[in-house]
Amino acid sequence: MAGIPGTVSSIIATTFTIINAIRNTSNILLSFLYS
Repeated sequence: MAGIPGTVSSIIATTFTIINAIRNTSNILLSFLYS
């Protein structure tokens, strides 16, 4: 059971990384659309 908190925190970190990547991609796409 000792490894579970680390797994949860790594999942949260991965989720934030994916969300940031999606935001960056959508910002780039929007800048292309409105340029």
